[in-house]
Parts: sequence; C-alpha cells; structure tokens
Amino acid sequence: MTEISRILVHFDASPRSLARLRVARSLAGGFDAQVTAMYAVDPLHQLSVFGQWEPMASNLPKLQQRDAEHLASARRQFERERGDGPSPLQWAELGATPLAGAFADQALFADLVVLGQHDARDAETSNVPADLIATTVIGSGRPALVVPYAG
Repeated sequence: MTEISRILVHFDASPRSLARLRVARSLAGGFDAQVTAMYAVDPLHQLSVFGQWEPMASNLPKLQQRDAEHLASARRQFERERGDGPSPLQWAELGATPLAGAFADQALFADLVVLGQHDARDAETSNVPADLIATTVIGSGRPALVVPYAG
C-alpha cells in the first residue's frame, strides 16, 4: 500500500474548493496525512478582456480590490472548515506566475494532489487556468484526484 503523508489541494474562491478540501480531509484521515490547501489563482488585475497578460489601468484598483476580496473569502471558507483545535489542515498561498507551472512545482512535495475539474461557465474560477490539471499532472508526475465540478 502506498504511503500518503502530504496532500495538496488546489483552493480558489469558489464553493467547489470546499468540496475538494473535504475529499482531501476524508482521505487524510485514513492515512494520518497532512493536508495543505493552497490558494492559487491568477490575479484578476493581470487579465485583460482578451485573456492576455496586461494590466487594465482604468480598472486596476477595482480588480485589485476584487482579488483581495476573493482571497479573504477563500480564507474564511478554509478557516470555517478547519475549525478550532488541532487539525491536519494547513493554509498556503501561491503568488508565483505562471500559475499552473508554479502549482505543479509545489505538487512535487505532495504524495497526492486534489484538483477540481475546470468549468468554463463558472465566473468564480475565471482566474484559474483551464490547463491547471494537465500542467500539474504532467509537470509534477504526482498522482492526482480530480473532483468533478458537477459534484
């Protein structure tokens, strides 16, 4: 049987992040593993209307504020799920870009990666690259569990 001691969960501001965290937490219990929820999104203020990496000067303050609100919302979700007292759950934030490659680098330190299926219709995940799963699996070579967006 494979030993799993470190589980990395991709976390963003969407409610689906909680589903991924709960799956990871359930798995961790069987292995006595540590779970790290890593907040990893591309900042909205770097995305243009055309999906290119360039600041939108006129909207920059609003977009930076939304980035901060998304981070705060994700952190609140995590803290509510974590609860008080000892927990195998840890929080981390990935600020590096390009995001998918940097997340794959972090996955190298995990025994299992829990990711969410991309849903192009979900505005809450518009700042998560569509190729995050492929880049993470190929770039890290780590086993991955992909939680479907449909539940």
